[in-house]
Amino acid sequence: MGAASGAVEGQMATRREQKITDRIDLSTDEFGPVETGEREPTSKSTQEKIFCLDESVLSSSPALVVIYGANIGRIFNLDGEVQRVGRDEDCEIMLTEHEVSRSHCSVTVDAAGVTVLDLESTNGTFVNEEKVQERMLHDGDCLRIGGTMLKYLSRGNVEKTYHDEIVNRTNVDTLTGAFNRRYLYSVLHREIGRSTRHHRELSVIMLDIDRFKQINDVYGHLVGDSVLRAISTNIQANIRREDVMTRYGGEEFLLVLPETPYENAFVCAGKLRSMVAATEFRLADERLPVTISIGVASCREADDAQSLVEAADKALYRAKRSGRDRVCGRDDEKE
Repeated sequence: MGAASGAVEGQMATRREQKITDRIDLSTDEFGPVETGEREPTSKSTQEKIFCLDESVLSSSPALVVIYGANIGRIFNLDGEVQRVGRDEDCEIMLTEHEVSRSHCSVTVDAAGVTVLDLESTNGTFVNEEKVQERMLHDGDCLRIGGTMLKYLSRGNVEKTYHDEIVNRTNVDTLTGAFNRRYLYSVLHREIGRSTRHHRELSVIMLDIDRFKQINDVYGHLVGDSVLRAISTNIQANIRREDVMTRYGGEEFLLVLPETPYENAFVCAGKLRSMVAATEFRLADERLPVTISIGVASCREADDAQSLVEAADKALYRAKRSGRDRVCGRDDEKE
């Protein structure tokens, strides 16, 4: 769930290189100087530590941008060697209009450039309003598939940078750097569909900062914002590239973990809880006790986005009711 501006790319590069710290100075809203090694990954076997902004938002690949039809403004990054375009759910670029064939055409990216190939579609594939069987795309070409018009933007195109920045601003929470709630549901619908079709595991983690209102009331909202940013940054640096962290609302975050069974997600949640509990949040000479409670759910308990979120929310409520600073899941339903 494109290339951003130079300033944004530089900021992301800096965050990706930044190590996680065990001490956060909230008076400066910066990471305190500590000596720490790389942490072990929190889930599965990944060794990569990144500040996670989805590669669909921050990449240097060429793209197709919808300029007419459903989902106008949507960007399809061409980051695979061959991507099929069509109405079928298995297509990498899915267009739902009935004029589009199930497997309408393919887009191939190689050293020579980007080529579109019609796959014997019913209504044909058009480049600049000329019906084609196969055609190399050039920057600015318009590709018409059914009732959808897509504009091809090459790698490094200034217009693509603009579109990417708009997508970034639309999908990302500016305070925490996590994705927002709107983006969450688009990711969940996509991943649940993929999980169902290919019989793959999918889990979610919902976390809430304990007694966050008290932090705001005692220390002020600026300190509260610093706590939100610090926790978000630390967690994003301890999840896999394919995991998606979103700010669900207020002090609540929800993580989507593709191809992760419930048991692994529960272990991951426990490590995240321990990491936050072990982090020293300081304001001047005062240490703030900051902990999180977590609920875990998987597609085994729910088969749609809303039910999956509700299952994680109920598990989070049980964690809160059981004393906070803990992880609860489906095995905690009977008390």
